[in-house]
Amino acid sequence: MFEKEAVEYRKNARILRSSEELIKFVSTETYNRIGFVKKYFTKSFLRVYEVTITQNLVYEILKFEIETGQKLVDIYEAKNESTKGADLLMGLQVGTGFLKIPMQAKILDPHVRELNGTYNAFHHRNETGVQIDLLNNYAVECRSRLPLYLLYNYTFGSPYIEAGEIEHLYGCSYLSAEKIPAAILAKSTINFSDFHPSPGKPWHHMFKRRNDGNGGNNPPNEPELDDPNSDIKEFYSRFGMDVTDEFISTLTFYTHEDLTAETDQWERVTIDNFNDKAKSPRIRKPFYKMVMQPLPMRPDGKEGIPQYIDDRTGEFDVDEDILEQWTEGVSIEEEQTEEAY
Repeated sequence: MFEKEAVEYRKNARILRSSEELIKFVSTETYNRIGFVKKYFTKSFLRVYEVTITQNLVYEILKFEIETGQKLVDIYEAKNESTKGADLLMGLQVGTGFLKIPMQAKILDPHVRELNGTYNAFHHRNETGVQIDLLNNYAVECRSRLPLYLLYNYTFGSPYIEAGEIEHLYGCSYLSAEKIPAAILAKSTINFSDFHPSPGKPWHHMFKRRNDGNGGNNPPNEPELDDPNSDIKEFYSRFGMDVTDEFISTLTFYTHEDLTAETDQWERVTIDNFNDKAKSPRIRKPFYKMVMQPLPMRPDGKEGIPQYIDDRTGEFDVDEDILEQWTEGVSIEEEQTEEAY
């Protein structure tokens, strides 16, 4: 398993204040958990389910916040069970606003040789309809028009990993529900190889930051592009979508305050109430909302110094406290904390 790599991603998330590194961490943890059950409990009744992995993601993000004092994500739980075909609602900044992106979780059942696997519960119907149709409709309702699957995976030595990618980061991968070919949906059994290496991608790709006013990963000293929608178009291209200005005009972009103020339907999750709920029997399936923090943070491409965009002006400022940790290393106490973790 990849425990050391998980610790390194977590450390990078703390030092760089990086949501992408945090997602790499939870993706590796997911890979390790599924692989652990696969390796040691193949002949027992111990299994791991989508809801378990999703709750583990929430737990690890809350634990990260408490232990580091850094809030990269606000987490909420729906007060009522979802009938929308989604397990997770992402609030993610794209350009200058936030999109609501619904995601349905599916877990891979690894095959004996661990090269491929099967999504056993992909064709699911409940009393309100077919799950993929509900997910598509919810994406329209959210006005992002981006229905996604969040796939929890474990493979080992699989030939279906894209060249240059790291296999354990496929512990969490994503794909657009609208990009699944009809021939794949018609299959009675859907495998890892049906979605990977394309259109499925490692989840952390969704969190790669772009600079305001610049397209793609252009450094901040590059000239601004003429197209004001370049960030949005680049983001949707990660899902195999070549969107137009007309398409973008149909989307709704929210503020961070919009997404964190929806208290009539959502309850903020803290480590205390998360643990309290875990102690009591749950009848319904939890539905979470994850709202990423608004400031895009990334290391400078030339110096490798942690910086962040200040007040959305496009100017980069150095966080002196984090810079000291970056240049001088982690303290003994922090190293012990990481090792103990």
